[in-house]
Amino acid sequence: MVPVSTLDREIDEPIRFLKLDVQGAELDILRGGQQTLAKGVDVLFVEYGGERDLLDLLLERFVVFDHRYLLIPFVDGVSMSDWRELQPTRLSTGRAAFWGWPNKHESAPDAFVETFAKHGRGIGISVYSDLVCIRPDLVAELLG
Repeated sequence: MVPVSTLDREIDEPIRFLKLDVQGAELDILRGGQQTLAKGVDVLFVEYGGERDLLDLLLERFVVFDHRYLLIPFVDGVSMSDWRELQPTRLSTGRAAFWGWPNKHESAPDAFVETFAKHGRGIGISVYSDLVCIRPDLVAELLG
C-alpha cells in the first residue's frame, strides 16, 4: 500500500513555488492543502485540463496565466481549425500531438473552460495547458 498524506500535513510554512502535475488529481491535492494555501503560496504551476471547479479554486487566490496548449487528437482526422500556431510533437508514448493556441483566446472563466470542452473534447481532442498562478500582490514584482 502506498502511504497517502495531504499538503497540510506535510507543509507548515509559506511556499515560494509549488508545482503540481498529478494527472488529474490537482483539485484533490489543493483541497487537502487549504491551510497551506492560506499560509501563502507565491507561485503555483499546475497542469490543467478544463476542470471548472479547479479553475474556481485557483481564481479565489491567484491571478492565473495560461501557457500554450497541448492538443492530443483522439479521433482520426479531427479538424484542428479551432487552433492556431500548431507545432507537431510526440508524446513519450509515441503518440502524435500538437502545441498550439485557440483561435479565440478567452479569459472569462466560463469561456475559458468552454475552450477545453467545445474546441477540445467536444470534437475529439484532449486539451491541456499549464497554468502559472501568482499571488495577486506579487504580480507586479514578478512580472514587472
